[in-house]
Amino acid sequence: MVIHATLKGKIFALNKINGEVVWKYQNSKPIESDLALHDNILIACSRDGLTTALNVDDGGALWRQELPDHIYTSPLIANDCIFIPDMKGNVFKLDLNKGTVLEKNSFNSPFYQPLSTDGNQLFIMGSDGKLWGLDFNLRPLWSVSLKGAPATQILITKNHLLITTYQKKIYLIDKQNHEIVQEFTLKHRPAAAVVDENGIVFIAMEYDSVLRLESSESGEKP
Repeated sequence: MVIHATLKGKIFALNKINGEVVWKYQNSKPIESDLALHDNILIACSRDGLTTALNVDDGGALWRQELPDHIYTSPLIANDCIFIPDMKGNVFKLDLNKGTVLEKNSFNSPFYQPLSTDGNQLFIMGSDGKLWGLDFNLRPLWSVSLKGAPATQILITKNHLLITTYQKKIYLIDKQNHEIVQEFTLKHRPAAAVVDENGIVFIAMEYDSVLRLESSESGEKP
């Protein structure tokens, strides 16, 4: 199936072969961020803090949780929990099956990009330029201060984190010692970024250009 959410709060599941609607769900609030899926549980976050879990097989509502502030990013699902940052600098950990809030921590800076994980820890960067490494109970493990607000989600390779900012910066951070390995300035702002299974990074820039970076893990410097 293909799952799509709209600004009017509608979530559609479409047959990926013929495009027919398999089910649809009317959320009470608009959905502006990406959805998250784990097994048969679909998670949707509304801008005003409403988080909804649906059964992806039939679109039935499993639970709803009202978080206290605006959510700009998509949720992250890891270790059978949901991790959601908000615009007041809070990060929430919710039970995937029940929606109950398990943990909360505050970082005093709005979050515009979702968390990332390598399976061992969580990574997030606030609009103040501070990059955090957290354990799965949201306790800080380390932090690094960079310049600018993040433009895309943090990308993770075997040994590095790659950060893009609205100030047209790219940072390559060593995952072990958290030091800046490389820093350089772009001509245009990054709009989206992905990393493939070989550690090669593709960054879509403003004005229709794409930047390709090959990780040092594949034998060449980015």
